[in-house]
Amino acid sequence: MRDEGTIRSAALAQPSGGMDDLLVEFAGKLEPDGGMPGATEEIRATNSLAALLFFVEQGNTPDAGPFRLHVERLLRFLEAQRLQALGTDKAELASLAVGLAAAGRVPKGNWLWHARKLAANREVVRSIFWRDLAKAVGA
Repeated sequence: MRDEGTIRSAALAQPSGGMDDLLVEFAGKLEPDGGMPGATEEIRATNSLAALLFFVEQGNTPDAGPFRLHVERLLRFLEAQRLQALGTDKAELASLAVGLAAAGRVPKGNWLWHARKLAANREVVRSIFWRDLAKAVGA
């Protein structure tokens, strides 16, 4: 069961000055279909979800923030059909996270760490990302 104390509102997130470069980098990397790059559909979906959580954690929602259009594009990219490429368990976790992000909320987690890994390596460390997301949403 999900503890409401583990969910944060994006409106409460305080963007730090050092995060702007990372946000701009991710915004520039979005592909024409709205997702992040990756070698496979699974990697693209995982990278896109990590970027989405970071954008929302930094105060951007579909309705507010300088990167709201990028959040909207990521949300469209991460529709249910695309999440099927993740497999059932990961698709369920992703769906919960996408639903929270669409509402301007994000599960508590170290999404900055994952964003930095994505920026440095062009993909997140998937095993750690999915472990952290499962813990964050209480699955």
